[in-house]
Amino acid sequence: MSRNRRASALPLIVSAPKNIEVGSCILLGIPLYVRTPLKAFFGKAFEQASERINCDASCDFFDTSCYQIHIKDRTRFFDTLTALLS
Repeated sequence: MSRNRRASALPLIVSAPKNIEVGSCILLGIPLYVRTPLKAFFGKAFEQASERINCDASCDFFDTSCYQIHIKDRTRFFDTLTALLS
């Protein structure tokens, strides 16, 4: 829904609260549809971003493009992820 023409060519990252009492949220990376699959693209990027900001992140899911982090770290995580992917 962005006016930026380039926005439709960018991958999508979704964040949703998982446990409000604990303060955790889930991040899900949805890559663009391309003919060659992007194996572990978001998994590697999420791992590097969490290491750079030294946050407590876990990937206890089947897909590595799904991570769990603390809500308080989400803004710094997105800033770092943006710097990594640009």
